[in-house]
Amino acid sequence: MSWKSGSSIFDEIINHLMETVDDDQLRKDIYSGLIEIFENHDCDTLYECQNQDEAFDEVWDEMYPPDEEPED
Repeated sequence: MSWKSGSSIFDEIINHLMETVDDDQLRKDIYSGLIEIFENHDCDTLYECQNQDEAFDEVWDEMYPPDEEPED
């Protein structure tokens, strides 16, 4: 699998979680763990997943404050 597709896979995960998990805090906990897993496997394009789910955006902004760019 090419990690160029990592953000596409994560988009699908976000869509699934938004459909199945109503609890924002639970989604945030899941996103936090999954972001770490994906990044530990050299996926560095997850910033492309912003603006779909506020819960994801909050986790992302905590990890990478908006005034800082993620390292590639």
